[in-house]
Amino acid sequence: MRSNSTKCSLYKSDLLKPKKLSEYFSKDRHSGGFFPSKEYFRELEYT
Repeated sequence: MRSNSTKCSLYKSDLLKPKKLSEYFSKDRHSGGFFPSKEYFRELEYT
């Protein structure tokens, strides 16, 4: 685990911005739905 409070706080504030949040999701071509990208899960580990 990383103890980078600045990174975590910035990430949490980004969650409140729809445009920013959408960057963490990737389009699934098979089901047509949106699923969290690998980067999204990697960031969750720090919160």
